[in-house]
Amino acid sequence: MKKRVLVLFMLVVMIFCMVTGCSGSKQDSKMSSTTDKTNDNVNKKSDEKITLTLWHIENDTIRLGVVERCIARFEAANPNVKVEHVPMENDPYKTKINTVMASGGEPDIFVSWGGGWLKSFVDEGKVLDIDKDIKEISDIYYDSALSLFEIDDKYWAVPFRAGAAPVYYNTKIYEDLGLEIPKTLEELEANCEILKENGYIPFALGNASQWPGALTFIWLSLDQEALKHS
Repeated sequence: MKKRVLVLFMLVVMIFCMVTGCSGSKQDSKMSSTTDKTNDNVNKKSDEKITLTLWHIENDTIRLGVVERCIARFEAANPNVKVEHVPMENDPYKTKINTVMASGGEPDIFVSWGGGWLKSFVDEGKVLDIDKDIKEISDIYYDSALSLFEIDDKYWAVPFRAGAAPVYYNTKIYEDLGLEIPKTLEELEANCEILKENGYIPFALGNASQWPGALTFIWLSLDQEALKHS
């Protein structure tokens, strides 16, 4: 049977941090024997040494430092777990993850992109279904963000990080047309109409590598509530 692997380090943190506390009651005392046995089994399992391999593309100094600090905190909270992470450049990572998914030697945890890129691994049975687990933390994510990882009515991943993208504008054109820097989406749309009326293309996007266009489409699919807080 093909090895099923987790997607994203955040999920591992979530799974190991799911702890439930109960207050005492008569019903609790009736179940104490079963609970004790269960706890013994859980404790034995928690004492087992586990090594998890994480592949990711956070390779610059700042983001790599964030990943390493997250791993250190996770290992401190879970002393029986060791996380071995392997940072890679974006394009080599894509090549390598596709290769190991086809031939074997997959990492336990890996970063992915939504849509068809992830679906191919799901269809091959390489990804763990986290539908039940993700419902415990779904309220901290925008629905539009989680929907990127929903395939066949199940969730297979969680958002790993958020980023910001700058928008550059031509100051001379803005000055010539008497436009002010927009502070809301409505003001930006109004400026675009004026730019079009004066023969300008409001937005230009370099899309030779294709992913910028796809990413922009994802941003545009965000609901208005997400845009208000961005």
